[in-house]
Amino acid sequence: MSTDKELREKQYSSEFQRLRVNILYTARWMESQVKSFLKPHDLTPKQFNILRILRGHKRDYPLSVLEIRELMIDRMSDVSRLIDRMEKKQLISRKNCKSDGRTYRICITDNGLSLLSSIDTKMKDLDKIFDTMDEGVAQSINEGLNLIRKEH
Repeated sequence: MSTDKELREKQYSSEFQRLRVNILYTARWMESQVKSFLKPHDLTPKQFNILRILRGHKRDYPLSVLEIRELMIDRMSDVSRLIDRMEKKQLISRKNCKSDGRTYRICITDNGLSLLSSIDTKMKDLDKIFDTMDEGVAQSINEGLNLIRKEH
């Protein structure tokens, strides 16, 4: 049975309730797709998120663990543990903070940039999950999701 059929057959008190369940279901499904896509690269979605954040901030502006956490999709992540694992993979490096020797800043390494570049070339494979819609539909969905979060 298709997800949409399941969602229609269940008893919901409103279309808004159905929408909430559909968004949650779709988010879990999408996360599964992303995990499968990243698995050959030995990355989790959270690690991928951190690498993209660091790439966006360049090496001349390393970020603190707190700054990374604030920019992540999943802000409940144990960023320190993720940083440790990524450092062992040589995807990121730590630099001592000049103003506070007890803290450190994180930046992406050449290995991390290379891995992201490799993933970027295959991103169209992941985006195939959207082949059933055109950009206008994607834009409408994005605008609707932004309305839910009150982002304009």
